[in-house]
Amino acid sequence: MLLLLTASCVLKANKYSGRVFDKTTGEPLPFTHIFDQKGCFLTLSDNNGKFIIEIAGTDSIRIIATSVGYEKYSMAFSRSARELLLALSPLTHQLNDVEVEGVRSAININRPYAQNTVYAAKIEENISSSLIDVLETVPGLYKKSEYHSPIVLRGLSGKRVLVTEDGNRKMGSTSSGFSGQTVNVYNLEKVEVIKGPASVRYGPGAIGGIINMVSRQPFAQQGFNGRVLGVYGTNNNEYTVLGNLNYCNESNSLSIGGRYQHASDFHYGNGIKAENSFHKDADVNAMYIHRFRNNLSVAVNGNVHLGGPWGRPKGYNGTEYVVQTAERDDSYYINAGVKWSGERIPLTIDAAVFYDKDRLKEVRSDYDIGSGRLSFQETVDYDNYYSGWKLHALYQVKDNIQLMLGSDGVFYRVKSPTVMQDFFKNYIIRNKVADNSGVVMGGLFLESEVNFCGDKLKWVVGVRGDLAKMNEGNVHDTLLVKGRSPHLKIINANTGLMYQFVRDLFLSVNIARASRMPDAKELFVESSTTDGMVYGNPALKPEYGFNFDLGVKGYFSDFIFDISLYANFLHDFITPVMWYGANKKGNNYKYDNIDKSLIYGAEISLAYNRNGIFTDRDAFNYNGFAVVTKGYEIKKDHNWWNKDRIPLNQIPPFNTRHEIIYRYRFGGKLSVYAGMNLLWFNGRKEYASTSYPTGSYCLIGCLAGVQKRIQNVKYRLSVNISNLTNEAYKPFESLIYGMGRNIKFLFSVEFGESNRRYRTNCINE
Repeated sequence: MLLLLTASCVLKANKYSGRVFDKTTGEPLPFTHIFDQKGCFLTLSDNNGKFIIEIAGTDSIRIIATSVGYEKYSMAFSRSARELLLALSPLTHQLNDVEVEGVRSAININRPYAQNTVYAAKIEENISSSLIDVLETVPGLYKKSEYHSPIVLRGLSGKRVLVTEDGNRKMGSTSSGFSGQTVNVYNLEKVEVIKGPASVRYGPGAIGGIINMVSRQPFAQQGFNGRVLGVYGTNNNEYTVLGNLNYCNESNSLSIGGRYQHASDFHYGNGIKAENSFHKDADVNAMYIHRFRNNLSVAVNGNVHLGGPWGRPKGYNGTEYVVQTAERDDSYYINAGVKWSGERIPLTIDAAVFYDKDRLKEVRSDYDIGSGRLSFQETVDYDNYYSGWKLHALYQVKDNIQLMLGSDGVFYRVKSPTVMQDFFKNYIIRNKVADNSGVVMGGLFLESEVNFCGDKLKWVVGVRGDLAKMNEGNVHDTLLVKGRSPHLKIINANTGLMYQFVRDLFLSVNIARASRMPDAKELFVESSTTDGMVYGNPALKPEYGFNFDLGVKGYFSDFIFDISLYANFLHDFITPVMWYGANKKGNNYKYDNIDKSLIYGAEISLAYNRNGIFTDRDAFNYNGFAVVTKGYEIKKDHNWWNKDRIPLNQIPPFNTRHEIIYRYRFGGKLSVYAGMNLLWFNGRKEYASTSYPTGSYCLIGCLAGVQKRIQNVKYRLSVNISNLTNEAYKPFESLIYGMGRNIKFLFSVEFGESNRRYRTNCINE
């Protein structure tokens, strides 16, 4: 990735204006430091990447630009130059697992204020197997099991964390929402995590935050280029092979790729094999982009995923006599979008339509406790499809006021015909359970940003209205004449302030009313989770809450820090409650509304990046965070902070993660790195009656790698060892042990033209 700085001379002596861009995405990069040739600070680019500088007149002018994650770049250009492209190369030897974006994107309608990003290079460095592996390196996100794990953010999971792909909503086939087992993580440019309520911009369901997967953009290089990647893991005999081929010219770009992944049973830290813990996935993806001119592009992106079989490890729901297997887990996805930007009204337009179809077949086998014979089997064929749209337009109302208007929505349907067979009593029941169940939902929003005090104080305010029609579909309940189809209305609103105390220190406050509607699966469908079966409840009501977030972030010297305090005051909180009336083996739950719930906590993250520790060719990186979260059910007639409260389930205990990496460059074509990481989870001291205690554990890992470029080919070899001490541990909210020591190897080859699409226009030094 390169950073582009475009500057044009203002027709006044020694005064110049310019803008800062990210080359790959084309997005403006705020808060880039601009220095003169003596290293004296001149200015920072603003939220839109714009800046104005004054330099004493000479025959040539030299400026220095620096930005987090990029090499310092010094460039000279003629005083008469009217347009300039300045390219900053990324620090390939200084790649952080988590980039704290608060410095660049404190709070504005283009870049949400509390955002963490994991880039493709770090995904490969960690040798991630699935989306949850990528996310567990971000403060506040948690892993409850291997591979097929629900996503938990700040104690909120399921439908409260919205997952999007290139900004388009993903629905998912499970009761916990989109868990990410179908994602090819090596085909992503980055994964953005936007924390805090975002229901104004993204609609109902974004109470906890947004996880946006950004696809690799083929416009980065001209001509033909591509890569081949292979991964092998020792613990579960996992192997992945992947290939991509791209072509790009000035107006067109095309990318085609595929992946195959396979893993057999993994082993726990005590050496015992986790039975029924295999998985297999295959993907084919393609993207085409056409640029009519620099400010208008049309993109089409498609993906076919053929997954399964995969199994949940035996004992996942508290009994060894139930085996859960997904024989099929397929999805077919396509989206088409248009992006436009310019100097006129509106500044930007982002529009898209998308369609996704999921097919999941789950088989639950119950075995007799006495004889061990297969006694009962339940087979569910989920057949889901959804489609949707979005249209966002950004306006510059005044010099200090931006306004975003938008609309988006989704049409969703699910069928889950079920076959139940009792082998002892010799009968078969065929039940449609959910037939044409789903939701039609759409909304309109308005969000504005106003800048005061020379852009040091920013105020964001927004409001959104949504209308949804839930549909039970065909009725199979003898007590009802027709299926239920309630209409639900929801209003969301938010307001926030950001104040820049000094050049590199920001304070942000966000207050929001966020909400979500019960999903069709929560209303009408029986499905499985990582610790049992969950049954729908047609009487569920919408969930809403008031959310508060206070953050302090910034950087000084070589340190980057981010501190957040958050609290969610939730009404009619939807959660699985232990259901003893299911009369089935293991843990069984049923969804219900809780009158009042309070979830609050704090996060602190710190990064230290230092170049030139021993020589001018080395670098040292440290990334660490600590998170504490509390969650309680509050009795209806009690106040929010009453001590007579009941712990909620799915609330993680105190945890902290730390990583150090040392990097060294042998010239410009060879680099090496080595490092270690530590993850600590405290034992659960309080837990809900429907949950269970989990002990504390400490996982230590190490990583190393080498990267070599020979002409236009880049070779990379990485090694990552997790759970170095082979500790037997149970992740929070899990009844089974986690994976023991696992040694992963990654080898990749990237080939293609070395010249980037954009070239600099400068004076040779």
